[in-house]
Amino acid sequence: MYLAMKNTNVNLRFLAELYDEPFQVWRYGPTVRCVYDKYRNFVTTPIRFSDAKTYSEYDVFNKEIIRLLDEPIFDLIETCRNEDFWQRNKKFIYLSTSFIPYPLEEIKS
Repeated sequence: MYLAMKNTNVNLRFLAELYDEPFQVWRYGPTVRCVYDKYRNFVTTPIRFSDAKTYSEYDVFNKEIIRLLDEPIFDLIETCRNEDFWQRNKKFIYLSTSFIPYPLEEIKS
């Protein structure tokens, strides 16, 4: 989610409308706590829902999401960990998580 938002050409106003819970600095990169909590039980199992909804306002991210799905996961983790904001705040990570939020300006920097 973080990389799709970062790498897609959208403005801050558009992101602010979507950004109802911020990413936080976690051990493996930016994480939205409520999304993690919702899907963590799947572990390595594919996430599938028969009643899944689609939202056309998110279509702008599809091309980047599809591209990122082909990337090795640890390359994506490394990309996120090399971001300045993560580097400056990694000292606040405790037991893999923190409560340090990413400002929108950091995502689009």
